[in-house]
Amino acid sequence: MDNDQHLCQKEYPTSGEILVVEDTLASLKLLSDLLNAEGYTVREATNGDLALWTVSVRTPDLILLDVRMPGMSGLEVCRRLKEQAQTAAIPVIFLSALADADDKIVGFAVGAVDYIGKPYHPGEVLARVRTHIKLRQLSQELEAERQSLEEKVQQRSADVKALLDAAVEVAIIATDTQGRIKVFNRGAERMLGYTGQEMMGCSPAVFHCPDEVQIRAQKFSTLLGRPVSGFETFVALARDGVTEPYTWTYIRKDGQRLQVSLAVSAVHDVQGKLNGFLGIARDITEQLHAQAELMKLNSQLDKRVQERTSALQETTLQLQDALDDLRLTQSKLVKAENIAAMSTIVTAVAHELNTPIGNCLTITTTLADKTKEIQHSIVANVLRRTHLDEYLQTVHEGTSMLIGGMERAAELVNNFKRVAETGSSLVRCEFDLNQHVKKLIDHLRSKLPDANYRLELQTSTHIIMDSYPESIEQIITYLVDNSLRHGFAGCNHGLMHLTMQSTDDGLSLLYRDDGVGMSEHVQNHIFDPFFTTRLGQGSNGLGMSICYNLINGPLGGRIEVSSQSGAGSNFFISLPRVAPNKEI
Repeated sequence: MDNDQHLCQKEYPTSGEILVVEDTLASLKLLSDLLNAEGYTVREATNGDLALWTVSVRTPDLILLDVRMPGMSGLEVCRRLKEQAQTAAIPVIFLSALADADDKIVGFAVGAVDYIGKPYHPGEVLARVRTHIKLRQLSQELEAERQSLEEKVQQRSADVKALLDAAVEVAIIATDTQGRIKVFNRGAERMLGYTGQEMMGCSPAVFHCPDEVQIRAQKFSTLLGRPVSGFETFVALARDGVTEPYTWTYIRKDGQRLQVSLAVSAVHDVQGKLNGFLGIARDITEQLHAQAELMKLNSQLDKRVQERTSALQETTLQLQDALDDLRLTQSKLVKAENIAAMSTIVTAVAHELNTPIGNCLTITTTLADKTKEIQHSIVANVLRRTHLDEYLQTVHEGTSMLIGGMERAAELVNNFKRVAETGSSLVRCEFDLNQHVKKLIDHLRSKLPDANYRLELQTSTHIIMDSYPESIEQIITYLVDNSLRHGFAGCNHGLMHLTMQSTDDGLSLLYRDDGVGMSEHVQNHIFDPFFTTRLGQGSNGLGMSICYNLINGPLGGRIEVSSQSGAGSNFFISLPRVAPNKEI
């Protein structure tokens, strides 16, 4: 018996609060002592009214309820508990000396989960209590996990939508296998003039030129050796694994026609089953127009060269005109090459984003379908524990993959944005530098890992500047972040100190830390884009490069670094009080 009891205690934890409702004081004491000895918190009630009142004050994990009591019976108490939403889930075990099957049927009908007959057998009582306490705890844990997973799925879906909507320069359109639009991002709304709500469930054929679709269908039928028509015209190549961009004509809602470069990819779920298609379109109308103009100019140039060759006796002025025309053409050629380079970059970005976005779309769709299945099972009252376990496992794996996909996509987007940042969006104004920096330092202090890391500020009187306050704040933030990530690597404490002084022609900043310092090699490359000493450890190597570009660019200053291994690092920054004017 002792070994059996020990195993039960290991399998079923004896924690929880139990309400015992028994009008016989001897039985009430017997049950209370038995349960208290097992480590449960026991509350007592000698009648139905007292039982209902104590449950309303604090909800127990389990109720042991005597069926036959003077006044309100246990059956009536149970019925009232089950009528209230806040108490309906509390498991109720009936206590009775009667062995009549009809009484048990009535007890189960009003909501009881079990039945213990008198006289009480301690082993039976404890076994049933442990079982239902454990079931109660599991039910609560499963409900909390379900709610948490639903919130995560909703948040991940919102994050995916926000990521897609952030790509306003390209139209991202996803469909199911039948050609019904499921994703229509802000870039697509901007390009085509339709709202996402208008296009949900529609076919992409709505904004395609019908004559062009028919011509392309015949071409693809010949190319692929099978009949191609309708929606299949847009995805036939993608089904065969071809994602090469193709030029199509889009018709906006207002009737305007656009030339777009469209790359369509097939989207598969984690089992490899086709789940839909993802199209990324870029407006190349202006590019094609420029190319046409360039071809026209080339044709004109050929004609002019021939005329000049046959008329060598023309004046020096005419030769100069021809040279000017040649220079103009060369300029347009350079612009066309830049446009082609931009096309390559956009194609690369689209290719990089396609995989994480496609995976997130697939996983989100799968989770939504699985959730609907669980909801239908709940409504139909056929939900089984195995179904719920499978659903929770699917959601766990799906959310993990969603997080990984979105983190990868966000990392790509942030890296491209930071590399391409020119400072054209900075806001210039007159401001008191001390006020801005003091607020920033207070904020940064609140973000330090613990009290062993200190950030100090030393400054002179008010320093009024006509410059870019957000850029200066960003530089200080990156310097502190660089100390925490690299300067104090392997240390459990550190001191950072920022000194600001007004000079005759501007501002001098000295930032230093007492960390591990830098080698000569690191100092020589610290301002290089993507250079980092913590590759693969959460650092992208852009912070100090951004500082350098801001200081030497819009702020019109300069930055130098001085450091030795084991002796901390010093950054010297000088800025003009009035930032230089931007070049137009």
